[in-house]
Amino acid sequence: MDAGVGDPRLRLVYEESLRALQDQREALNNLRSRAGQLLTAASIIETFLVGIVLRGERAAPGVATWVGVAAFVSAALVCVWIVLPARGWAFGNSATILLTGYVDAAPPATLDEMHRNLAVYMEGRWDRNQDELLNKRMFGLQVAAAFVVVCILAAVVDVRGRGCHGSSSGARPSAPASTTANPGAAGSGQAGPQGWATTC
Repeated sequence: MDAGVGDPRLRLVYEESLRALQDQREALNNLRSRAGQLLTAASIIETFLVGIVLRGERAAPGVATWVGVAAFVSAALVCVWIVLPARGWAFGNSATILLTGYVDAAPPATLDEMHRNLAVYMEGRWDRNQDELLNKRMFGLQVAAAFVVVCILAAVVDVRGRGCHGSSSGARPSAPASTTANPGAAGSGQAGPQGWATTC
């Protein structure tokens, strides 16, 4: 077989290994994009929650408020960790290594040797990227999504609690001028003179 052409089977193996690294890079970019979107959603929810607190509907933030803040901070930290660049990623081959290790070596490596060795090297890089970097960040995205869900639930509980508090903290209505019993009051659903109805 012509040494300048090389074995097409080895070339196929090399191209598949290179394609796997390129797909892995695209998966990392998509993961970081989702982390950014998740952080934006969490920021909107937390802004809504903080806005309710600043309105002063209740004297001090409740437990649900602090749980929501803690969940937001945790989700934000995880998302920032996913988005930040990390050392150890490898999605290509170094030109210096190719020249010194194959082209300028004595004797120079054949094209088949280059395809074979580079395919094995890229597979090892793919395994390391996947096991030590990408899988951890995928798990981190799931954890961040769980924190965002907690933030949403905390906001709902906090809003509901503030609504109930506001509806029951008003002034007690004054008693009617006449104390004569009203036969129809029992079935009318209105509150008696000694109490008031609250809904939440």
